Amino acid sequence: EVMLKAILENQIEITTYGYLSELLKEEGFENYSLKNAKSDLAKLQITKRRDKSKKPMQIHIDLNRASKRAESRGLTWKNPKTDTQN
Repeated sequence: EVMLKAILENQIEITTYGYLSELLKEEGFENYSLKNAKSDLAKLQITKRRDKSKKPMQIHIDLNRASKRAESRGLTWKNPKTDTQN
């Protein structure tokens, strides 16, 4: 749920597992690894596609699906585009 909130607050549409793990390490999750990021994204089912031709592999996130997942889980996040809380 922390990853979902971080993705929505930063409006991340294209990312890598490494970037997500570093983002969560900055949030205070010291032992967060690439495997954790991969597993969490699979559980959330918010991935549009993975571009394996890029190095490192890029993951395209469906922000609409991510926001619906967050709402169903009762999460609130600050939307930087509208500067309001959802």
